[in-house]
Amino acid sequence: MSSYEAWRRAEQLACEGRREEARELYLEAMALGVLGAGVEYAAALMEWEERPEEAERLLRASLDQGEDWNADEHLSVLLRFSGRVDEAETLLRKRLAAGRLYLARHLANLLADERDDRVEAEYWYRKAVEDGDPKTLNDLALLLEEIPGRVDEAVQLLTRAYLEGDRLAAGNLGRLFWRQEHLAEALRWLRIAVSDGQHELTAVLAELLDETGEHTAAASQWQEAIRLGLSGARTGYARHLSAGDRSPRVVEAAFHIALEADDEDASYRYAAWLEEEHRLPEALRYYQAALVAGDTDAALRCAYVATDLEQYPEAEAYCHQGIALGDPECALFLVYLLCDLKRTGETPPLIDIAARLGADPQDVAKARMTSACESGTAPDGLPQGPTVRNSS
Repeated sequence: MSSYEAWRRAEQLACEGRREEARELYLEAMALGVLGAGVEYAAALMEWEERPEEAERLLRASLDQGEDWNADEHLSVLLRFSGRVDEAETLLRKRLAAGRLYLARHLANLLADERDDRVEAEYWYRKAVEDGDPKTLNDLALLLEEIPGRVDEAVQLLTRAYLEGDRLAAGNLGRLFWRQEHLAEALRWLRIAVSDGQHELTAVLAELLDETGEHTAAASQWQEAIRLGLSGARTGYARHLSAGDRSPRVVEAAFHIALEADDEDASYRYAAWLEEEHRLPEALRYYQAALVAGDTDAALRCAYVATDLEQYPEAEAYCHQGIALGDPECALFLVYLLCDLKRTGETPPLIDIAARLGADPQDVAKARMTSACESGTAPDGLPQGPTVRNSS
C-alpha cells in the first residue's frame, strides 16, 4: 500500500468511527519511517482534538528534519487555535520569508481575524491569489465585503471563485446578497449551493424562503433540514409555523419537540414566542434557561420582561449580568431603567461602560442626554421632561 493509499485508508477508518485502527496505520507508517507519516498523524490528532502536545512535537520534528510535508501549515493552525497567535504569526512570517508562499492565505486569515489589519491581510491574500491558492478568492471576498464601497469587488471575486470550481463560493454569494438585501439573488445562489451539495445550508435557504414569503417551499426545506439533522432546524421549523396561520397549540408542540431535542436556540426562540403571546412569566423562565446555556442576548430580554412584570431588582440584576458578558445594550437599558426609578446619579458610570463596550455613539449620546434631563443637569434650553425609552 502506497503512503497516499495508507492516509486515505486511515481517514476512511476514522470517518467510520474506527479511530484506533486508523491510529495503528499512522503509527505503523511512522515506525517504518514513511515520509510525512508524523505530519499526517499530527493532522489527524488535530482533527480528532486529541493530544495537542504530541501533535506539536511531531510537526516540529518534521520541520527540524527538513521534510517538505506542510508541517508549518498545520503547526500554524495548531498554534493559532490554541491561543498562541504571536507564535503562529512569527512562524508564518519566517516561513514566508523563506519562500513558502502557500502560507500566504494563512497569514492573511490571521491578520484579518486576530489583528483586524485589513490592509496587510489584503496584501497577503493577493499574494496567495498570485500563487494559485484555490481557496483565497473566497477568503479575500469576505474581507472586501467588510470594507465600505468594496462589495462589488467581493461579488466579482466570489463569482470567479465559483466559476473556477470553489463550491463554497455559491453559499457565500447567497449570504452576501442576503446581507445586502438583494433577496432574489440571494435565493438564486443559495438554491445553487444546496443543489451543488452544500446541504448544511438547507436551513439557511429555508429561513430566507420564509422571509420572502415562499412559505410552502420553506416548509419543505425545513423538513429536509430536520431530516439531515441540522442544528437549529427544529427550532426554525417551529418559528416557521408561528409565522403562518397554525394554531398556538401546534406551534407550541413544535417548540417542545425542539426543546426535547436540545436544539440550538430553542429556549430563546420559544421564550420570544411566549413573549409575543403575552405569557411573560413563562417567557422569563425560558429566557433564563437560554442565559444559563450561554446566550448573551438573553440577559437583555430577561431585563425587558422583568421590567414589564415590574420586577425591577431582578431586571437590574439581569442588566449587570449582561454587562459582565460584554453587552453594551444592557448598560444602556439599565441607564433608562434607573432614570425611571429616579436613580439618575448612578447612570454616568454605566454610560461610560456602554461606550467602552462598543455601543453606537448616537445611542450613548442619547443616554447621556436622557440622564442629564432626568437629573436636572441638562444645559439651558433643553427639555427636562420624562424619560423616553426604547422598549425594543
